[in-house]
Amino acid sequence: MTGDKASVGLIPGRFGNAVQLNGEDAFLATGIAGIAGPDPRSIAFWVRLPANSSEIFAYSILSWGAAQAGGKWQVGWNTGTDNRGTRGAIRTEVQDGYQIGSTNLLDGRWHHVAIVFLGGPGSGTTSHLRRHYVDGRLEPTTAVKARPISTMVSGPKALPLSIGRRIESGPFFRTFKGELDDLYILPSALTPEQIQALYHANQPPATR
Repeated sequence: MTGDKASVGLIPGRFGNAVQLNGEDAFLATGIAGIAGPDPRSIAFWVRLPANSSEIFAYSILSWGAAQAGGKWQVGWNTGTDNRGTRGAIRTEVQDGYQIGSTNLLDGRWHHVAIVFLGGPGSGTTSHLRRHYVDGRLEPTTAVKARPISTMVSGPKALPLSIGRRIESGPFFRTFKGELDDLYILPSALTPEQIQALYHANQPPATR
């Protein structure tokens, strides 16, 4: 974790405690490399965003990889400034590409989000292989800019998983502002039934 400790706190979440970040430069750093290349993946979490949140906090829910040619994997909420997608909807971003859901999350309420990438060689630019679910329901896509997905997890430019930080730095972009609970990052494409189990009971898939 970096930044002012006062910027990070624990609050009651959907299941146990949740982490609260106030956007004042703090984020949660890990040594987890993330999922590489075009490999399948699923990311699921509970999130609560302030209804009046500024777009300076929009790009920073979680990220890993490198900011070059399909090399990053980044999740935030959509400002709508570079596309016609729904403002406040979940946004999955690769370098110079994105896919936008349809539910405005900027309402001060807890929402369950799941992002599924079916993956496989040559699949990176196919938007129907990337799916967003909000509160257990498959989301329509309101905007997409297709780019190859080849997430970098090694090399001098690759960053490990961060929670609350954008890959690219800059004076305009801030760290995450809001609350997060029960984050799962899995190296497989979850089924709709598995997403429902996470949503209703925080029950992850069984491991072999």
